Amino acid sequence: MLSEAQIEQENKEIVSRYKDLLRTSYQTLSEEDKAQIRLAFEVAVDAHKDQRRKSGEAYVFHPIAVAQIVAEEIGSTQPQLWRPYFTMWSKIAITPLII
Repeated sequence: MLSEAQIEQENKEIVSRYKDLLRTSYQTLSEEDKAQIRLAFEVAVDAHKDQRRKSGEAYVFHPIAVAQIVAEEIGSTQPQLWRPYFTMWSKIAITPLII
């Protein structure tokens, strides 16, 4: 079990990684994209709040890291290629809550 200090530090790291993701491609995002990414992030953090990887790391770091890779590799030059990924990410994050 994590201490309150560890949880607080982990939450700060989750927010930091999310902000890094937005900074990577913020200039190419439409307002709709920003809203969808924010919703996906919020739902993913909530849906995975109690999940951990075998390493002990919070599970939510993984989808944020994958989104960061997508944004870095193709996002800044061809946003039309990564938008479907973020749409998929938001649907995956939201679907368990709808079912």
